[in-house]
Order: sequence, then C-alpha cells, then structure tokens
Amino acid sequence: MNQYLDFAIDLAERLQGQTATNPSVGAVIVKNNRIIGFGAHLKRVKLTQKYKL
Repeated sequence: MNQYLDFAIDLAERLQGQTATNPSVGAVIVKNNRIIGFGAHLKRVKLTQKYKL
C-alpha cells in the first residue's frame, strides 16, 4: 500500500508550484493491487464568488 501513496506524493511533488497557492495533489486508483489510473492537479483554478467558502 505504501508504494501507491508514495507514487501519489511523487506526482504532486513534480507539479509543485504550478497550482499557485492551491496545494499540489496527486491521485492513484488501485484495483486488485494494480494501478489502473493516476492523475494530478495540473493548474491553478480561479474560483468565482459562487464557489468561495
């Protein structure tokens, strides 16, 4: 299980700084101990007032 978490963290670290003040996020989808998908937060998103908390 740790290898998948390490992979997600590595994805996020590679993109650090590209998301402005937003955190870098990496994700890994695992099924039956195999990675079937992965992705990362790639760019800064500007929220409108409608979505601000």
